This record gives sequence, structure tokens and C-alpha cells, in this order.
Amino acid sequence: MTKKTIRQQIQLLSPESIFELFVIDLPKKTGSGRFYFHAGTNEIQQPVIWQGKAYQPMPIQATGFDISGEGKLPRPKLKVANFGGMISAELQAKDDLLGCQVTRKRTMQCFLDAENFESGVNDEADPNQHFPDDVWFIDQKTIETPEMVEFELASVYDLMGVQLPNRQVMRNSCQWDYRSPECGYTGPAFDKNDKPTALSGADFCPKRLSSCRARRDYFADGIIMFGAFPGATRS
Repeated sequence: MTKKTIRQQIQLLSPESIFELFVIDLPKKTGSGRFYFHAGTNEIQQPVIWQGKAYQPMPIQATGFDISGEGKLPRPKLKVANFGGMISAELQAKDDLLGCQVTRKRTMQCFLDAENFESGVNDEADPNQHFPDDVWFIDQKTIETPEMVEFELASVYDLMGVQLPNRQVMRNSCQWDYRSPECGYTGPAFDKNDKPTALSGADFCPKRLSSCRARRDYFADGIIMFGAFPGATRS
């Protein structure tokens, strides 16, 4: 039986549940280290294993990742349980964890490592089936109580003071070079009419959104990297 991709799973009427996991990286100035957390355990009441890494059970909640059309980047909030003042101790020792990188990872239960299941078997386990990682940085501590600590996260662009978009807004013409790393396309050749071709030298991209869609099946996980802004009001 052919394995389903995550793209196919999310299109099902009853898709698998989404697993949200977090990786916190301490910068060198506060003492390097990497911590893996998930707000729960696996089927056998043990830390969730994803891509070979164990995510320790910790009450943790993140909100505010949705991007609006107002031009401002979101400022997510991350809440972590403060059992026995453990997080408070880390804050005191490591400058409130300011600048620490927080990576939100998301996949579906069906793709988790086989070690998570009582049978020890999962034929659908696939470390490559996941949503793109969300990478943020701790910008400030907003709440600290004996029960929990809340942080406000910021994107790297906010930390650097970069204004977005950092390039000309064009609606109808992709700005990436065809087959460049930004383009991300590495599949077979298509001609100027977005039709498959075997002719030498005929490989060409007209830079339209429809051109990306014609090649969609050959992008990683079917996610196109169209380098323009289809929702813009001008071309």
C-alpha cells in the first residue's frame, strides 16, 4: 500500500491529529544547550519520539502564530509550566532566556517513530512528513508566576529591524531564478507552455503562478515556492 503524504492527510475528511513539538536552543552567551518538549506523552506514556529525538513531557502552550494581511508579523506567546520554580531558576541564571531560538515542529500522529506505539511498529512512520518548521526567538518575558512563565516571541526580521517585504511587490511574475535554491524546483523539464518536454534546451519557466502549479507534483511535499504576491492589487 502506498504511504500517504502529509499533504494528502490534511485533505482527508477526518485527518490524523496534529502533534506540536518544541525545540528551545540556548545561545552561547547563556550556555549552549538544546531542549525538546511536548505537552504530553506517547501511547506508552513515555516521551514522544520524533525524528529520533525524545521530547520530554512538559505543559507547554503556544498561541498567536496566525499571519494577518495587515503587514505586521505575529508575536506568538509561549507559556511553560514552572514546576518547583524550575523555569524561574533558568531565567535567573540565563538572562531571562532572551534571544533563545524556539522552533515549533508539527507533524501528524501517523508519521511518528515506531517507538511511540505499544506494538513497536508503525508502517507509516516517516521523518520527512511534517509541516515547515516555525522558527522564532524569545524577545521578552511577559509573565512569571510560581505556576507558569509566559514569553513573547519575535521573528528574526523583527529582531533585526527589517521591514517586509524586502523586495518589490509583483503579483503576476515570479522573481526567483528558475531552478535556483529560492525556486526550489528540481523536477523534469517543462516548456514555455508549461508542458512536459524532452527536448534539449526547451526547459523554461514563464514565471506565472500557473507555471508553479503545473510543476507542483515535483516540488518537495507538493509545496510550491512562487516568488511573487498573487494577492497584491497591482502587477
